[in-house]
Amino acid sequence: MKSSSQLQEHARAAALTYVECINSKNLDKLLALFAEDGVLNHPFGVFAGKAKLAEFYGGLIMLMDTQLSTGRIAAEGNVCSIEVVGRSPQAPDKAQYAVDVFEVNEQGLVKELAIYYRNFDLKCCLSFLTPHPRHLLHVSPKAPTVGALPPTSM
Repeated sequence: MKSSSQLQEHARAAALTYVECINSKNLDKLLALFAEDGVLNHPFGVFAGKAKLAEFYGGLIMLMDTQLSTGRIAAEGNVCSIEVVGRSPQAPDKAQYAVDVFEVNEQGLVKELAIYYRNFDLKCCLSFLTPHPRHLLHVSPKAPTVGALPPTSM
């Protein structure tokens, strides 16, 4: 069994590597951070398992060319929280502010990532995609929905 400090370091490394993967659009490396049954809780919905994660990140997030910068980071036990600011060329004047909370398993893989936005703008994020990828929007009561709009209101 790993010590709390080892798990803390794995959680911190996962958070920083995640940001690096988004910025470099490295989908394979990003997916390798997650456990096979890893879960993303996002305003767009809950994405469980590597196939759904690949669909979400490869079919939407990587297409947006978003660049992330980091702020404060805090880790305790197997959880790491990191402040993130995302900027996309599609809306350079509309930064997205979030806190990403990573929970890793005993192997140091992300078992859950919850993303909480301060100013989430769904219409802005999807405005450059035609047609809108509604099949990726699986709004769920379990997902954090701060500022998220249901797909039918677009």
